[in-house]
Amino acid sequence: MQRIIFLILAVAAFGALCFYCLRTHSLEIQQDVTSGVTQALAGDHLATQGIKVDGRDVQLSGAAGTPEISEAAQKLAASVDGVRVVTVSEVSAADATPDARTIAVKTETQGKLNALLADHVVEFDPASAQLTMKGRSVLDQVAPMLAAAPSLLCEIQGHTDSKGSAKANEALSFKRAVATKSYLISKGIAPERLLPRAFGDTQPIASNATALGRQLNRRINFLLKEKP
Repeated sequence: MQRIIFLILAVAAFGALCFYCLRTHSLEIQQDVTSGVTQALAGDHLATQGIKVDGRDVQLSGAAGTPEISEAAQKLAASVDGVRVVTVSEVSAADATPDARTIAVKTETQGKLNALLADHVVEFDPASAQLTMKGRSVLDQVAPMLAAAPSLLCEIQGHTDSKGSAKANEALSFKRAVATKSYLISKGIAPERLLPRAFGDTQPIASNATALGRQLNRRINFLLKEKP
């Protein structure tokens, strides 16, 4: 009889120990997953209002703003070691806070501008602030993007090739930024939203040793900013 009781107690103790070990290990996994997902999203500037982890399953919630941002957050979370399933509970842009909506619009619009300028240059004639036909064509695509984001400011960054002195190039790059501003105003963009800035020849994207390189360096970049 005593032996049976001893066996029962031993089995119970072993079961309790196993449960404790599994529970502790499960909590460690959950903590690692939570930490990993949080760091991954923060590292890519994708904030969420909530990260809920159940074992290896992750649920993200927050003001995604756009489907693209929501999808990016989901893919990033799914890439973290230990994550099994990721679901996203989206908040519509209409329900998002004003700050969240502004950030979402800024992220999406800046992405569109960067993608456009990756393949096209706001081009100018050599030693001139005169937009080429190709340059005007690019700005015709930029204008509706800016019009769709009226809450944002846009820094217009002028650049030149290396021909001429640094002082002259700085002045020329400012004239090109101003010329770009004038063209965008003609397309309906409010002038107070457009902020010309000169960089001269200090930030080339191609070699100034070739005609093609110099042509690419005569350009405009756009940087969206939130209103103060």
